Amino acid sequence: DGHLPLPRLRFSPSGKRLVTGGVDGRVLLWRVTPTGKLELLGPIQSQGPSILTIVFDNAEGRLFTAGRSGQGALW
Repeated sequence: DGHLPLPRLRFSPSGKRLVTGGVDGRVLLWRVTPTGKLELLGPIQSQGPSILTIVFDNAEGRLFTAGRSGQGALW
């Protein structure tokens, strides 16, 4: 199950992962299959009222998210 409306999304540098953030504050991690379909790997965690920013580092080892509450998280 995804979330709508969907204000933010970001593909990993390799294009193999997608992270979405919704107004519900949930951050979801998806796998992009070789055929281009999305498989939900699961929620990362709820972070507050709305996700405003999603950033991958270049090595894909970490992810940064920030919400409307002004709080950020490093995953």
